[in-house]
Amino acid sequence: MLSRLAPTPRALSNTTVLRIVAIRGFASASPGPVPAKKQFQAPAGEKGVLNYERLYSRDNRYKPQPGHEWDTPSRFFTQTLKKNWELYPLYFFIGAWFIGFCYVIFWSFGKLELWIDRSKKLAPWDWERVRNDYYKGNARLYDPMGYVHNRIPIMETLQDEMLEAAKQRGTR
Repeated sequence: MLSRLAPTPRALSNTTVLRIVAIRGFASASPGPVPAKKQFQAPAGEKGVLNYERLYSRDNRYKPQPGHEWDTPSRFFTQTLKKNWELYPLYFFIGAWFIGFCYVIFWSFGKLELWIDRSKKLAPWDWERVRNDYYKGNARLYDPMGYVHNRIPIMETLQDEMLEAAKQRGTR
């Protein structure tokens, strides 16, 4: 017992050992608050034990009461990770899903369909605005060959003709 308490292999006096035990004992959280001076009394003639205590589990000054070790979110996750190792893959997949979800949200802001800045009169997908950079926007999440990022000259001439026709009709 003394060998585990001693910080060094040298011999310690009894007062030093008591000091170490006292410091380690008072440094940790106390087991519970002092019971109330006035206790609730059971009615006369009733059988059984009546012991009413306040719930002090969420008070960080004390150790949680038995059965209430997981009553706060931080305690729940730390205790779950310590005791339920079979949930590690589940936490991993939840974290991977969340990272992928955030990436897809970030990626979607590069698409043409989102109109965030409404200071301009023309929509972001209007041909006059996107003619020179329509092929640069995000269209697929995964495109290793770059098929989506090619200019299409036939479509460009068709869109230009449609834009001119709309301006001549007066619908632009």
